[in-house]
Amino acid sequence: MPLYSQVSFSNIPYSEAWQVGKKQDAIMKKVMGSFSNIEDIWDSKEVEDKILDLI
Repeated sequence: MPLYSQVSFSNIPYSEAWQVGKKQDAIMKKVMGSFSNIEDIWDSKEVEDKILDLI
């Protein structure tokens, strides 16, 4: 869930949402840096597997 949604539409404390958001950001930076053609393969199983490996 995006940080904005966690804070605006749930009872999740801001500090907890912030920590989750930082983890999501770190995962996305690794995924985006792992593929030179990320725009072309974003919806692929390869990208999904990379995300799941990082979770």
